[in-house]
Amino acid sequence: MGVADCATVTARVDQARYVAAFLGARDHYQSAVALAEAGKLQALVTDFYTPDPLARLAGRMPDRFRRKLRARSHPELPSARVKMARLGLSLSDPALGRAAAEVAGRTGSGALVYSYYWPGFAEALAIENPGRRAAPYLVFQVHPVPTQARAILAEDRERSGVAAELDQEELLTASDVERFQEALARADGVIAPSGFVARGLTDLGASPSSVEVVPYGVATPAGGSPIGSPRRAVANAGAGPLRLLWVGQLAYRKAPHVLFAALRLLPSHAVTLTMVCRGRADPVLRALAPDNVSFLDPVEPDRLAHLYRSHDAFVMPSLVEGFGLVYLEAMGHGLPVIATPNTGIADLIDDGVQGRLVAPGDVASCASAIEALLSEPARLPEMSAAAARTASEYTWERFRRRLLGAVLRFEAERPGVR
Repeated sequence: MGVADCATVTARVDQARYVAAFLGARDHYQSAVALAEAGKLQALVTDFYTPDPLARLAGRMPDRFRRKLRARSHPELPSARVKMARLGLSLSDPALGRAAAEVAGRTGSGALVYSYYWPGFAEALAIENPGRRAAPYLVFQVHPVPTQARAILAEDRERSGVAAELDQEELLTASDVERFQEALARADGVIAPSGFVARGLTDLGASPSSVEVVPYGVATPAGGSPIGSPRRAVANAGAGPLRLLWVGQLAYRKAPHVLFAALRLLPSHAVTLTMVCRGRADPVLRALAPDNVSFLDPVEPDRLAHLYRSHDAFVMPSLVEGFGLVYLEAMGHGLPVIATPNTGIADLIDDGVQGRLVAPGDVASCASAIEALLSEPARLPEMSAAAARTASEYTWERFRRRLLGAVLRFEAERPGVR
């Protein structure tokens, strides 16, 4: 490439802008903020975002309204950079994708589209004719690809025999899966939150060079010190039963049936499990719980922080997880975690240091990990400190830097995008 060509490429990359697309306050708006900080955000296309004047007035409103308005805004993301799509009754993943495609096509921008909305985006925009855009079209593959999830869940259902509700990926038709695969093939690059998701993408046929792994982050106070305060495990290791905590959906993919079966292999007086269940709880799964399990509805952040600090370890042996941000949040509060390699946490921890890794769907492996914590309570403070230290390294600032680095790499490899 000659000097003039290099100058042209540099100019086109420097002026590259992106349309980000997702519903709700996905990942606390961090991906859109990363682009905005670098001057690369053309627009965030979403359903609702609190206008800046209303956000400034939120402090005068009742707590309930203030929390809702602030949850749908970010101080580093001006509402002028947000386009609220007029989705009407078509508030759906394809509709949001189509709305983002309209903005990207009209402005000649690249795109960073979350995987739920990518098929709608890909079908609405003539990607084979990118026109004047100066940036690539990128997918943020937040969840495992459908073929990966379906295979794992089908194998476990056959093994467990539990007739629980089907997961979202299991409800997809063959044509839905084919449509997803065809749309994914049109992306210029894919960002994945974990090595587990990246392996699913390459198994599907994606080139390893077209996939970049960017782990999530967790909020920490000023100075980057671990969040939370000294916990029960630090002050009273071995005093009373081992207190386990779960925060998340009571859904088959998160393997509560495996955890319940593991608890039945252990003395009931030695372990308790508190489950903070988000979303609808599957009654079939809930009925499997032993007597030493207690259920809570979703709680406010202050109450959840108290629960983290008053338990000894976090456990969720998910069969399929794109990342599992809740693991990192628990570690930030000093909780060792019990998880499977089919999550993002396997990229972050060493088995036996910040927690335990267990085989997916393996009851005995899960029980053994809990038993290890029971048999060595004096190690809990050490594991708690290690978990908090690791979480302190995975900040949202780090996530934004890594995300922007991935975007810039794809720009450099695909300058001008044809």
